[in-house]
Amino acid sequence: MSFKSRVAIIGPEDLVVECFKFENSFPNLLFLACIYEEEEEITDIVQRMRNEVDLLFFAGVIPYYKVKEMPELEIMPAVYIPYNGSGVLKAIIETQRLMNNALTSIDTVDKELIIETYKEIGMDPPEYILEFDDSSKLEGLIDYHTNLFRSGRIHIAITSMGHCYKELIELGIPAVRIKPLHASIRETFVRAQLICENIQSKNNYLAVGSISIGGLEEWRSTKSVLDEQELNLKVEQAVFKFVKTIDGQYVRTAPGEFLFFTTRSFIYRSTSDMKNAPDFFQSLKLPEGLYLSMGVGFGLTTNLAAEAARAALTKSKEVISNTCFVVNEEHQLLGPLGSFELEEQSMRNTDEGLDRLSSELGINKIVLDKLLQAVKELKGQFTANEIAPLIGITVKSAQRLIRNLEQAQHIKIVGQEALWKRGKPRRVYSFNEEIMQLQTDLFRGN
Repeated sequence: MSFKSRVAIIGPEDLVVECFKFENSFPNLLFLACIYEEEEEITDIVQRMRNEVDLLFFAGVIPYYKVKEMPELEIMPAVYIPYNGSGVLKAIIETQRLMNNALTSIDTVDKELIIETYKEIGMDPPEYILEFDDSSKLEGLIDYHTNLFRSGRIHIAITSMGHCYKELIELGIPAVRIKPLHASIRETFVRAQLICENIQSKNNYLAVGSISIGGLEEWRSTKSVLDEQELNLKVEQAVFKFVKTIDGQYVRTAPGEFLFFTTRSFIYRSTSDMKNAPDFFQSLKLPEGLYLSMGVGFGLTTNLAAEAARAALTKSKEVISNTCFVVNEEHQLLGPLGSFELEEQSMRNTDEGLDRLSSELGINKIVLDKLLQAVKELKGQFTANEIAPLIGITVKSAQRLIRNLEQAQHIKIVGQEALWKRGKPRRVYSFNEEIMQLQTDLFRGN
């Protein structure tokens, strides 16, 4: 069964229903309906769903505007169906169909867009255009249209708000609602799918953590063998409980030292997106004079992640206190986690060569970066079949990537892979000296 990214569709019932018409077109997305009756409910929906889904999908700009300043949206991926001229144009055509040359009032989040749309179709913009923002009250919009209608200054209202439309119809006031076209909905789902694919690609990175108890030598000099055994048992129990929460495995490599293995997504979850040190730091109470150092690294393979973890642990040990550092998938050193003075430091000497090569070949920088990591793991020689799974692409895509590199003379054929079964031998490649030097520069220190 393929993995599906969970997407919360947030909006009034009619727009959510329209969005669900695209469910079969995006089989990698799991649609979850989050329908509200009143706009005030949107905040609660976001807070409830933030840890349940991979992405928030707002069925229109109105629900997004209501919560765009929430802290949750600073770290939670979100998209909204844009407010554009096509939806406005459809509403204008509908008003003309109902009442030709009728006097109209409009409420909108973008007054300039309304004016431009009318001018583009050769019509004069209406006199009454109310621009509102996230602080505007629904009652104010209803009163605006109602007063204009009852005073005879308009014949029909165009509104961006679903509840405003319902209220106006119940009051006997002719109204048309601005709704997104299916093309806009589809385009937004395409953006949502790309974001989810990027998230999933990052979450597939392996994570290796290295734990070390500092100050042991001096502490042992004043303690008995029994004291040391009790400490070892206490630490290992704490490590076991922590690793269980991140769905990982661990090994004890030396007294007071452990390695654990999991995935990037569990590390981000256990650190609240790199804002805090794992709960392990609070649960493990060490005797006076001892401190906990942790380094975590991400990589396409266990070896690459372990190299990054060693670099992070080295930095953590320099602090000589309870600290955790991380080397992330972009080769940045982050830490100490939980500190008000969280630092980001590149572990690379330079990215200029990678930028230049990416531009020269027309290859996405992230894909090129993954390729360099994969070839490093394969000790410099590789086939298309070997690098494809390591960088998360198909064998055909890997073959196309290799052809581009070969045509640009950045790689060369160094042999053929002997096959046990019948078939055409696979070519074995290696980078030229320039790329090998770039690879060395990029990963020096990892």
